[in-house]
Amino acid sequence: MALFGPVIILEHETMMSVWETIAWVGNTLIFMLAGIIIGNVKFSISALDIGMIFLVYLLTQLIRLVLVIFCYPYLHWAGYGMTIKEAAFVGWSGVR
Repeated sequence: MALFGPVIILEHETMMSVWETIAWVGNTLIFMLAGIIIGNVKFSISALDIGMIFLVYLLTQLIRLVLVIFCYPYLHWAGYGMTIKEAAFVGWSGVR
C-alpha cells in the first residue's frame, strides 16, 4: 500500500470520492441498524408525545429566530452582507 498509496491519495478528487463513499456507507449502516432495532421494539405514541414533538419544533424555530436576530448585525456587516429578507429566510428554513 505504501508503494502505490501516494499516487492515488495525491489526487484531491479521488480522495474526496473515497471519503464520501465511506461516509455514505457509514450513514446507511447506522440508519439500517436503527431501523432494525426500532422495528423490533413495540411502542405506542400518546397524545402527550405528539404535543411534545410540536413543542420541540416550535422551540427550535424560536431559538433559531432569536439567534438570527442576535447575529443579524454581524451577518449584515461581515462577508457578503445579509438583508432582512435573507435573515427571515434563514430563520424560517433552518429545520429540514
